[in-house]
Amino acid sequence: VNQTAGFSIVSWTGTGANATVAHGLGATPQVVIVKNRSVAGGWYVGHASAGFNYEVRLDENGARAGSATLFNETNPTSTVFTVGSAAGTNGNTNNMIAYCWCEKPGFSKFGSYEGNGNANGPYIQLGFKPAFLMVKNIDAAGGWPMYDNTRTPGNPSDKNLNADQNGAEYSPDYEIDLLSNGFKIRDNQTYVNAANTYIYMAFAEHPFAGTTPATAR
Repeated sequence: VNQTAGFSIVSWTGTGANATVAHGLGATPQVVIVKNRSVAGGWYVGHASAGFNYEVRLDENGARAGSATLFNETNPTSTVFTVGSAAGTNGNTNNMIAYCWCEKPGFSKFGSYEGNGNANGPYIQLGFKPAFLMVKNIDAAGGWPMYDNTRTPGNPSDKNLNADQNGAEYSPDYEIDLLSNGFKIRDNQTYVNAANTYIYMAFAEHPFAGTTPATAR
């Protein structure tokens, strides 16, 4: 657990029945990604803006689908997250792993935005300049495009890698701008900006220091 960074890695032995798992963050996680290590299966993503009563998979590009058994339709708390009876999140006697994140102002943000289907897309305020960004269309089929300030230090950021695919980087496509206080969509494609809801994970280039936001030198 690193409470300063708002990140923890948790392992447990699955029970095949509804259960809670301590995450150690001391705050409510917005994102929990779970993988069964003992059997073949997907990477199941619980995201506060998608709802913990849905299935969203990091290794697939499908829209979210209702699921009662992954996270037992229960939101995490400041101490635990809940898993259901599904093998993907709590397989009986299986070795399970989870990666958990909670927001830290000036360092990380996990939310959603509404696409407008226009090349002049929405601007999403983060409160920091992102160094890494990953987005997902949860209303329709679309991958998990990832952006960073190392492969594309200037705008638009358009060298695409997708978490759900094994293909090589390709460009230009799915263009966005990584800005001083957030990001702006510059494309109208389904992966980033149809008239759908998108979830995202973002981490800062220059994390703010202390409890009062001040850009680190």
